[in-house]
Amino acid sequence: FIFTVPTGRPCKSDSLEKISFQKIIVIDDDPFILKNWKRAHSQCEVVCFSNPESFLTEMNNNHLFLDKNTAIISDFYFGKNSQIDFFTFAHQIRKVFDGAFFLSTNAILREIDDIKNLNIKLNLNKDIENYEHK
Repeated sequence: FIFTVPTGRPCKSDSLEKISFQKIIVIDDDPFILKNWKRAHSQCEVVCFSNPESFLTEMNNNHLFLDKNTAIISDFYFGKNSQIDFFTFAHQIRKVFDGAFFLSTNAILREIDDIKNLNIKLNLNKDIENYEHK
């Protein structure tokens, strides 16, 4: 699975660095989205969670769960079955994981600057095929 992200160096918009991940962790309350992630990226390990609480439990119980070859992709709104908001969730992840973290949502967000301050890449179309952050 290949993510396309900026290199951090001054570059033209078409000069992007390719980074591949062996594991993709997806947190989304929509079972259809989770199923599509698994189907679209069968060439790598896709681990899905329907709420942030179950992901945090796994993260806290298994310290080898996250590594440099892991990408986290999260929805912004977790639905009625979750007691945690995105920012609380993101702060907890960032305490132990400084790797690739993408927000995938079709929600209208007013908190874009707050999200970028957590070093989270944005995909506001929920496009599971092509992750590009410019």
